Amino acid sequence: ATDRVFELSLSTFDAAKPQVAAAPTTIRSASLGWCAPSRDAAWLACTSRNGQEDIVLLRADGSESRRLTDDAFKDRIAAWSPDNRTVAFMSVRSGRWQLWAIGADGSGLRQLTDLKADISWGAWSPDGKRLAMASTSVQPYGLWLLDPSSTATHATARFFPTDDRIGVDTWSSDGTLLAGGETGSSGNPTALTIWDIAA
Repeated sequence: ATDRVFELSLSTFDAAKPQVAAAPTTIRSASLGWCAPSRDAAWLACTSRNGQEDIVLLRADGSESRRLTDDAFKDRIAAWSPDNRTVAFMSVRSGRWQLWAIGADGSGLRQLTDLKADISWGAWSPDGKRLAMASTSVQPYGLWLLDPSSTATHATARFFPTDDRIGVDTWSSDGTLLAGGETGSSGNPTALTIWDIAA
């Protein structure tokens, strides 16, 4: 068997000249994957994928790393809050996949969802006042919207059913649209989708 190596390539650019990118920084790792850059692009929040799954912070230039979680629970697919202070991630520490959050300094671990349904990774709204995620593993499939300031339940979160499995990846900069993808029964993406929050 061959070892799998994950390669991350990061490029920076001036928003006024998006066609001109600086030379990319490339980081290769045999143990890290599913990385998300902080809003200031200084850090990556990654999933350690060797045996135990934990959330690890890695400087974007590869010069420093630190573990945010370090336990027997599976923690994966981190998402940074807009202010770079909090990292939301999927975890099974409450028995099934739910969203949890931890401070970027390793403090304040807390459960964000208690929905009694398996959910996927979260996407923060631009103002940090909402999180969106999908229910993808068991029916009913759909989209969840929640307030991350407290633990969301069926009574407090909003659910929008969908016919297909979906994933939610990002919000538009004005907070009115969500983008993600539809997923086939094999787990592979089949289409890109845009949702209008108001509709």
